[in-house]
Amino acid sequence: MLPLLLVACLTAPAAITPVPDVVPAAVADVQEAQVPDRVQLEGMVGTRIVASTVNRLLEIDVDRLLEGYRKRPGRQTWDGEHVGKWLHAASLAWANSGDERLHAKIAKAVAELVACQQEDGYLGTYLPAQRWTEWDVWAHKYNLIGLVSWMRLSGDRSALPCCRAMADLLCREFGDGKRDLNKAGAHQGMAPGSVLEPMVWMYRFTGETRYRDFCSYILRNWETPTGPHIVSRLVAGLGVDKVGNAKAYEMMSCINGMLEWYRVSGDKDLLTAGENAWTDITAKRRYITGTASWKEHFHDDFNLPNTSDVGETCVTVTWLQFNAHLLRLTGKARYADELERIVYNQLPGAQQPDGRAWGYYVQMEGLKPYTSTLDGQCCLSSGPRGFALIPTFAITADAEGVVVNLEDAGKASLRLHDGTAVGVTIATAYPAEPTVDIAVAPEHPEAFTVRLRIPAWCSTATLSLAGAALPVAAGPDGYVAVHRTWTGAEHLLLTLPPTPRVVGG
Repeated sequence: MLPLLLVACLTAPAAITPVPDVVPAAVADVQEAQVPDRVQLEGMVGTRIVASTVNRLLEIDVDRLLEGYRKRPGRQTWDGEHVGKWLHAASLAWANSGDERLHAKIAKAVAELVACQQEDGYLGTYLPAQRWTEWDVWAHKYNLIGLVSWMRLSGDRSALPCCRAMADLLCREFGDGKRDLNKAGAHQGMAPGSVLEPMVWMYRFTGETRYRDFCSYILRNWETPTGPHIVSRLVAGLGVDKVGNAKAYEMMSCINGMLEWYRVSGDKDLLTAGENAWTDITAKRRYITGTASWKEHFHDDFNLPNTSDVGETCVTVTWLQFNAHLLRLTGKARYADELERIVYNQLPGAQQPDGRAWGYYVQMEGLKPYTSTLDGQCCLSSGPRGFALIPTFAITADAEGVVVNLEDAGKASLRLHDGTAVGVTIATAYPAEPTVDIAVAPEHPEAFTVRLRIPAWCSTATLSLAGAALPVAAGPDGYVAVHRTWTGAEHLLLTLPPTPRVVGG
């Protein structure tokens, strides 16, 4: 049935114009984050995206997502995270698919979640006596992520007063001379501190300086005696196992927020910290399948056991986000190589092929422990976010033209920086077959560059245009750049022969 769903779900979504931020970035992205409606993937990856949209996101029980808000407390201490994660994934998936059923479901869920907010702005699942413990700030984080994502993509600002009230409540409760945010949750302050990401979004979306000041407080507070010392230890070159209590999901969530703040502040130490963390993880703590952690933590160098409790899906998706941030910020192909590793290996391995269920841990071999119930399962709500994010970076644009990061079959409708519309069509059975046909069609003849990522694992790639061989020589950014005047009739033919190799473990 999936091929039929693929046709039904990817039928020409209406063009989306995201709501612009009030505060522009101080540091511009090298590669754009594409609006999901502009990239339609149709190959192996695209099939899994559709399965996630149709069989998981569209079928979710919204009453279960809202249960802990309607009748506090929730079934589990982190029950409040599920609705925000779902809203994030579903908003991206709706933008990509144009599915009106999903749009209606999201709009209804947003209205019902907003109705659960208390008068002081509180939108968590805890009773008054337990507020601001364990995973309470964490749930507010995901509610902000989900609601702001919906507002940006749909243009429906009805949830903005709710988001302002949540953000204002956090600003009143935490800060210098107030409650210590590091003590308001688990993992040496990394769980509550990860609210940095949506608070940066709120500052940029509204322009409210108190949200900017709160973001500054979070980063300062990380470096106090009660904090995880994320920036200072990473800038100093320490491994991620020496940051906080080494809890992988929460730490990388903080790092993603830190990179969002880098876009606003321009503080180069934050980018250095992120790049140092990435180098440490890829060199010493990443499994070959594109995930990290066992028992949810980073451990000593090269301590990567082949056990059943490795590769938490929340870690996999947050690692995907981390790489997508660095790819956008730097334009370096090594981050797209890592995204390919995740997207073709660990992420689909964690997803039941029909998209209905996910694994919490996904070990390197053996049966996959899929489940479809939310009880005790944070990862069920994280996994679909990973697939929903792929169209934002698979094929995109930079200041000089088009960038192809993933070789999945599909189509993209891009705008160059000068406003020229360019269509990109990829025909391939990659990775099952090595040949990738890339058609580039601007609306009128135009000179620009097409950047192609040659996977790091492929040492024998070939490239041709109209039968003429082109050099396969990557530039400093790791991409092969083809610059010419494109007329709309050109096809680039890329071959990526797979070569078996042994990787030590």
